[in-house]
Amino acid sequence: MPRPADGWCSPHAVAVFVMVFVTCTCTAKPAAAQPSVSSPAVTLSHPGSVRSAGLNGAGGALVGNAGAVFANPAGIATIQHIGLEGAYRTLPSDGSLASGALAWRLRQFDLGLGVVRYRFGSDPSAHPITGIPAGVDAREYAGVGSLVYRFGIIAIAGSGKYVRRIVDDSPESAFSADAGLAIAIFDIRALGLSMQNRGGRWGGSHTCSNDVELCRSAGDLQVAVHSGASVA
Repeated sequence: MPRPADGWCSPHAVAVFVMVFVTCTCTAKPAAAQPSVSSPAVTLSHPGSVRSAGLNGAGGALVGNAGAVFANPAGIATIQHIGLEGAYRTLPSDGSLASGALAWRLRQFDLGLGVVRYRFGSDPSAHPITGIPAGVDAREYAGVGSLVYRFGIIAIAGSGKYVRRIVDDSPESAFSADAGLAIAIFDIRALGLSMQNRGGRWGGSHTCSNDVELCRSAGDLQVAVHSGASVA
């Protein structure tokens, strides 16, 4: 009789891990809303992946491309060697959104890096957040680094994320963490689950710009949970 698999790859260990991951993710409570221009982070609410943008932001179960680091870092586990992705698009009132991602496979591990730059336009009515007056130079940056471990068809991942917003030379920033799980079958079917922005909290100079009420108070980043299934 064949001997059951031992260690991490055993069915029992995999089942236990999936149950713990789902329980911890689904019980995470979103941060309370803050009456501040600090929430939410614009770079984290726009899809950084080209494929995700084409699906109106869906990305929890997209695998095989470097841009997966933005929605579910476990999605880069199916990359064979190296993946590279970049995107740029214009926004109303001279705004713009640019992103880039790199993924690299190292045996049972995958490394991922991603950057996003969002430039607010000149018209405040077109801004995704309120409180930034006309004529103020406002932009936001985000960077993410991911580590993925694969065993069989299952991949687990963790990411560290840094966000920085600059409004009229007055900066604020936040750190947060992401976690992801992906189950990919021959790169054509996948299940995905991820939790983003856990533990993130804005902090900065807390100053006002151009004599307007733009005093930014500290606030938590909005925790997001994504899940889905995909078929190539």
